[in-house]
Amino acid sequence: PSVSGLEEEIELHFDSIDALADYVEHPVYYLADSDAVVEDITLTKSWQMGECIETTYSVSDVTVTLIQIERLYATVKDDIIAGADSQLYEFKGNGGIDVSGVYVEQDASFVGTMVNEEYVLNCVFENCGDETGIQAILDMLSCKG
Repeated sequence: PSVSGLEEEIELHFDSIDALADYVEHPVYYLADSDAVVEDITLTKSWQMGECIETTYSVSDVTVTLIQIERLYATVKDDIIAGADSQLYEFKGNGGIDVSGVYVEQDASFVGTMVNEEYVLNCVFENCGDETGIQAILDMLSCKG
């Protein structure tokens, strides 16, 4: 059922991380490196699901998507199941940002998650190479605000 007077979802686009950080009242995770080119920044607000920030970058030939979600209903999951052609990894990035995820060698992709008290940050790297490439991208991960 729809409720009159309430918009279900608002989507905003930003030109830069600074513009996004000025708009929101909480930390924003981003890649802090001159080689990381911002392709798209979208902030989606939903009265049911809270706020979601999706930022897409190009880093050389790698497409990196960071998805930051408020932990309204999230729970920490310690069990990540990896398929036969994938490997579980835990990375420690600069600034104390730890990301756990799955690397699939077949397409050189990585899907990882960082969970803290307030946010869930999902990282999706396409064509990222190997463990060294993943670590290099995560070393660029920073937080503003």
